[in-house]
Amino acid sequence: MFRLTALPRAAVPRAAVHARTFIASAAQAKTLTDSVKETADKVNKTVGQKLAGALDSAETASEKAKEATVGTTQEARHKAAELRGKAESKGEVLKEKGAEAAKTAEQKAEEAKRELKK
Repeated sequence: MFRLTALPRAAVPRAAVHARTFIASAAQAKTLTDSVKETADKVNKTVGQKLAGALDSAETASEKAKEATVGTTQEARHKAAELRGKAESKGEVLKEKGAEAAKTAEQKAEEAKRELKK
């Protein structure tokens, strides 16, 4: 069933035959460069999160200011229209009083003329 065949020596790589050599020095967990990279990455992420929060806050404040401005603008327009109406009505009243004063002045001027002619 199974046939056993010896592999020729050339088929086995030479590195596989030799055992690994023993390394006497301890492996370092992180190098200084890796530590600096990790710290810089943490700082970058923290600053990014804070800036994103600040941008969200600024956007919210901007929206609230727009809403307040729209409300204030509409109130100002309404108040201006109301004051315009009041001014027009006062103008008409003053115009009528002016016309009455002019008639009275004319009447007095004519009375004065009549008295001078006498």
